[in-house]
Amino acid sequence: LKNIFRIRCSSVESFIDERTDISDYTVKTELPELYRAYILYCKNYQIVPDSKKCFDAYLNDLGYEIKQGRQNKRFVHGIKL
Repeated sequence: LKNIFRIRCSSVESFIDERTDISDYTVKTELPELYRAYILYCKNYQIVPDSKKCFDAYLNDLGYEIKQGRQNKRFVHGIKL
């Protein structure tokens, strides 16, 4: 029950803690792929996911860089699924 409460309060941070590898800053993940995994994570816990805009902002607040790559793809540096 405590875990569900924590997830509902900060679903993005919980998702990062539980479903990603943040041990290597040199890795990067496409932002849309990361957001899709977050949506599935929220569905699993039956919580309403944050909007894409809020998700991006929260990643920035946590200190992760979102950079434009080739072919207009956006990547989050330091997070691996």
